[in-house]
Amino acid sequence: MRSKGWRDPPRGLLIAAAAAVTLLPLFHKVCSYDVWFHLRAGEWLLAGGGFPAEDPFSFTANARWINLSWLFQIPLALAHRVGAAAGITVLNAILLLGMMALIIRRALRAGVALESAILLVALATLASAQRLLVRPESLSLLFLVLAIWLAEGALRGRTRRLWAFPALQLLWVNSEALFPLGLGVLGAA
Repeated sequence: MRSKGWRDPPRGLLIAAAAAVTLLPLFHKVCSYDVWFHLRAGEWLLAGGGFPAEDPFSFTANARWINLSWLFQIPLALAHRVGAAAGITVLNAILLLGMMALIIRRALRAGVALESAILLVALATLASAQRLLVRPESLSLLFLVLAIWLAEGALRGRTRRLWAFPALQLLWVNSEALFPLGLGVLGAA
């Protein structure tokens, strides 16, 4: 007899438990100190403050500054306007869930059982929970998985996917300083 998938009670409970373990670390109190800097920078940009050449928020106000995270800061400020700290947490959870969904999807295509894929992602989430704070790094994790997906497709003969790579890099360069990882993935492919 064939399993009913997630509707099979024991299997469904296992999947639900692993999914819950995966989700819990994503919804936490905003405790990253630099989130407030990114929030203020996003508010500055939304208010029409433009891209300052000097850091307007620090005691070193005369220091030259290149804001590498502006494309993260604007959605962060918008999420804060909509839902305060909870809005920020939900935005971060959406970014990380997108990354996890892509990883699970890839595992399933490789023949990994759904239970195993979710369990492995749950364990990875628990192991890396301290890094999954509200930070531009959340976007880098999603973009890294997307870059791997694009490169893997190209290795399998789907070279048309590579046309999306410059757009991904453009988003990444303006979101977070870990953008060279994308070039590393492309170079490794």
